[in-house]
Amino acid sequence: MTYGLVPLTAQEKTTIAAELKETNNCQTYHDRSEQFMRGAKGLPPDKVTEMFLRNNDFLREGSCKEGQRRLEAGGDFKEHPDTLKYLAINAATAGSAFVVIYGLAYLLPAIARRYWRWLNT
Repeated sequence: MTYGLVPLTAQEKTTIAAELKETNNCQTYHDRSEQFMRGAKGLPPDKVTEMFLRNNDFLREGSCKEGQRRLEAGGDFKEHPDTLKYLAINAATAGSAFVVIYGLAYLLPAIARRYWRWLNT
């Protein structure tokens, strides 16, 4: 697999830039998440879990940060198959296996004959 940069479309850039501007570079979600964590101190774990599942600012913050990273990079790094590399590796593997098996087919009988002669002396 090879990695390559897939550039963002103009619409994606606009959407991400608008979200970043609206949330002050994701700071709004970060502040809400910190506020949630301060409010959750001292509560029983099941109550915190219930509150966490209702509050999706953590997910929004992660999504916003991902959008920010994509915008800074100018796109997404995606992997795609490299057919030539795949074929080269498979050919090398098949060739190596052939050489090893062919070599053993000549080497093992020679070793067996020598061992047999040694036993009979």
